[in-house]
Parts: sequence; structure tokens; C-alpha cells
Amino acid sequence: MSRNRAKSHKKYQQLIILCLIAGLSVISITCYRCSVPPNSARLKVATPYFYDDTPPGSYDFTLYSPNPYNDYVSVPAPCSGHIGETGYEKGGYGHYLTLLCGHENWFMAHFDSVSVSIGSSITKGNYIARQGSSGNATGPHIHAEILHSNGQRIENRSRTESIVRKYLSYVES
Repeated sequence: MSRNRAKSHKKYQQLIILCLIAGLSVISITCYRCSVPPNSARLKVATPYFYDDTPPGSYDFTLYSPNPYNDYVSVPAPCSGHIGETGYEKGGYGHYLTLLCGHENWFMAHFDSVSVSIGSSITKGNYIARQGSSGNATGPHIHAEILHSNGQRIENRSRTESIVRKYLSYVES
């Protein structure tokens, strides 16, 4: 475990101890702002419909915690940068956000909830949202698009697929 992950994990353990000392029941804690999942379990990735052509150049994937199985998980940021936009689009993307990282900008959607606000500074691995199925979605997953610096989606998969696969490898590491 890296030094930062160990430090975050220790803070999480201290939070649980404080809750127990205060007489509170600890059933579940959603940890959006730390870089270690609350149960310290690695996330897994399911990509049954990895290529999404609605709109062209998009990707769909599901993150899940394998033990116990849970697909409403906290979503780690794919890069360091800041939040450019958040919102809700009924019947479309549902809860969404745009993460601006300079060299790679991400649009991500269908979240159950977004835990960051516009202008928030984000470090790769910080939790930014909770995966869900808001908007026009058939189940919990993340819809992702890589954007040009002008905000337009990059439709050429030869330029974006390696970026998305690198993120998915990071999530599982």
C-alpha cells in the first residue's frame, strides 16, 4: 500500500473508531474524498458494452466491488485537474460532470450522485461521484467521453481508447 493510501486508510479507521466511541452504529460509510475505498477492497471493471456509439466515440463500463458485490461504488477521478461542470439531465445523462485535466478532459455521466462542485480541485484517485443509473440508463454504469480542450468530444477511438483503458487499469490496481 502506498504511503498516501496508507495514510487515507488510517484516517478512515480513525473515523470508524470515533463513531463507535460516540455510540454510533457503523453500517456503511461512503468515502468520496479519500483515495482508498471504504472497505479497502480493489474495484473491478465490467465492460460488456465498452464501445458506445450514442454518441460516437463514447465508452460505457461498470465499476464494482466484488466482496460483497456492490455496483453503486465511489468513482475515483481518472486524472488531476478541476471540475468544469456538474449537473443533471433528466431522461438523458442524469447526474454528470466534466473533469478538466489539460491533456485529457473527461465527461462522465449516469451517476447516482456527484460529490464535487464546479471549480473543485481534484487529484487523480479522489472520489468524485457515486456510480449509478440516473437519466436514460438501464443499470449502474459510467458513460465516459474524452474531450478536446474546447469541450468537443473526441470521436476517434485510436486517440481515446488507450486513455480509457489506462484509467480502468488504474482502478483495478
